[in-house]
Amino acid sequence: MKNIGIFYPGEMGGVLCKKLVKNDFHVFSSVSERSPKTRQSAIQNGAILKDTIEDVILSSDIIFSLVPPSRAVSLATEYINICSSIKKKQIFIDCNSISPSTVLKIANILKKDSIDFLDGAFIGSSNLIDTKTKLFLCGHRAVEVVKLLKGTIQISAISSQIGKASELKMCFAGFNKSLIALFLEFAYAGFKAGNWQDLS
Repeated sequence: MKNIGIFYPGEMGGVLCKKLVKNDFHVFSSVSERSPKTRQSAIQNGAILKDTIEDVILSSDIIFSLVPPSRAVSLATEYINICSSIKKKQIFIDCNSISPSTVLKIANILKKDSIDFLDGAFIGSSNLIDTKTKLFLCGHRAVEVVKLLKGTIQISAISSQIGKASELKMCFAGFNKSLIALFLEFAYAGFKAGNWQDLS
């Protein structure tokens, strides 16, 4: 399974594309309806551009969904409609910043045509994908994908249960926000007490 489709090679999708291409994967995408910035990212990071989403699906063994949260469900719906018409079976990995309930909604959409759905969550920023950023996967084929991509990116299978990766990402985001809020609380208290210079 060396053929991978990415919708779409923007910020995280672009660096993922670059890592995959560097490790001898063929990466496909379609950017006909995307922004000039996304098109440039796709080209710079080595994606093979196809005319349509259907062409990308036909060329790929695995699909990564990396779109704005508001587009996650509509992309999954468009994807399953195409797969149903062309009788294509493959692995679909949703790596969007969406709630566990939305992930389950997508899982139910894709269940209609027996697509192998994986719930994915990147923990960390795109610019740290070489060092700290890690992809966590859930689903019954998660271990298989981890074996395939190990050495290309930092990746781990954490459960066979869909939704666990999204729960992890949600908890991580909440933890970070709590730390920031706590720091600001202490900083404000220090400022009011006249100790701001010591804090800085």
